[in-house]
Amino acid sequence: MNCEVKLKERAGIINPIFTCQPAGAQYASIGIKDCIGIVHGGQGCVMFVRLLFSQHFKESFERASTSLHEDGAVFGALNRVEEAVDVLLMRYPHVKVILIISTCSTEVIGDDIDGVVRKLNENLLPTKYPGREVHLIPIHTPSFIGSMITGYDVAVRDIITYFAKKTTPSEKINLFTGWANPGDVRALKHLLAEMDAPANVLFEIEKFDAPLMPDGNHVAHGETTIADLQDTANATASFVLNRYEGGKAAQYLESEFSVPAVTPAVGALIYERITYMGNAYCGEEAANILLQNQMAGISFLASMGIAVRVNCLVFWGVNSRELTDICLMAKECGAQGVNLVPVRSFYGIGSEEIQMAEFFALRDECMKIIPQITHSHPCNARSVCFGRQCLLPEDLSEKSPFGEQKN
Repeated sequence: MNCEVKLKERAGIINPIFTCQPAGAQYASIGIKDCIGIVHGGQGCVMFVRLLFSQHFKESFERASTSLHEDGAVFGALNRVEEAVDVLLMRYPHVKVILIISTCSTEVIGDDIDGVVRKLNENLLPTKYPGREVHLIPIHTPSFIGSMITGYDVAVRDIITYFAKKTTPSEKINLFTGWANPGDVRALKHLLAEMDAPANVLFEIEKFDAPLMPDGNHVAHGETTIADLQDTANATASFVLNRYEGGKAAQYLESEFSVPAVTPAVGALIYERITYMGNAYCGEEAANILLQNQMAGISFLASMGIAVRVNCLVFWGVNSRELTDICLMAKECGAQGVNLVPVRSFYGIGSEEIQMAEFFALRDECMKIIPQITHSHPCNARSVCFGRQCLLPEDLSEKSPFGEQKN
């Protein structure tokens, strides 16, 4: 029997998946251990998403719905939320986290899911389930705004806002994977293990591509624990692989707990485009590829016993706020020193005026993370001159913790 392959003269994707915010919130919830989300809306808001996930991952998912009907749309349906939480806690003794996810219909009629959460915390939980650890988190994801991407971002932010708790600083980093596949998460965790970099991975969904469960369970579950979520406030930095899928949570951690956030968005402001494996990339995609390869390259050289020094051009007002994050990343990859080079506006990037006093203060902070090369002799850093003035006109090599450096 002959088989003939016919090439189609078309480009693009037919019917690419583009669905609403509740789908993104549900995807975020499946990565949390002992968590089941309740979607406050019609049954289709759950069934379509379950079908979408099951077809993609070939796994079964546990979702719940308040199954809103006409009477609820007219008179309100908060009683359905109360019943759903009660039934869920009775049927699943292991459940500790319940996300109450709103939809377009319940947002339009004005159902107050924040208020019903307070009511449940004051009445149902202490009377019927005393001593049981239960966390009810309202997630507002109306379908008439945004998409599954923004829904995921909002859900991650609200989850982190609820759980993050400052205690003892840890050596971990927060890794926000975004809307990734289980294999991607497994590969990222492998890279972290190779770099000996402990991390709170948000979210751990590796089990969603397992053909058979070793424990005999027919339903896949996430592995990110409540302790991991609480510890995000104690991390040394947050790495966001896609600022639209976890960026809000990283910004919250940075503003509330001073956990620095690193995103490809800054790299996109510096690198216009790159060529990788014969293909051209632009914007954040290019910056992300470049960042991943830089980290892999430093780790490889360090594993071979080679002393690695990282030169970092500092564009004031662009990447100057991320210097401590860059130094932390370099250290965790195995580098032995960092050379921060202040640069004035270059092809429109950065500021013409560099606050040298602030730069030296930032470099002193970076010195606490990894040794800093205050000047190289001779190297491009000494020759970085713009206009008629050199930034570092004198030889400071004897002040470097590495001594005199030569290329």
